[in-house]
Amino acid sequence: MLIPDEQTNIICGDFNTVGISIDKAFPELQVGNRLNSLVSYDGKRYQPKYPYDTQIEYILASKDCKLISAKEEMLYSDHPFLIAEIEVF
Repeated sequence: MLIPDEQTNIICGDFNTVGISIDKAFPELQVGNRLNSLVSYDGKRYQPKYPYDTQIEYILASKDCKLISAKEEMLYSDHPFLIAEIEVF
């Protein structure tokens, strides 16, 4: 189980949070409090038949990570590529 601590945390992955927000699916991650979601993704924007109505892939980072830029891209998979450039301060 992933539980953020007081150090710098970066957690990436497919959380399979279909139909539920990540903060409700994994309250122990404290998304919005201890961790920020760096890249928002709406699969239906790229593929109207995208099977999920909620974001399932995430890049999460602790509050000491400043987002410089973010990008999402749907290419050759049913999962998007999420890219974030961050600065740790």
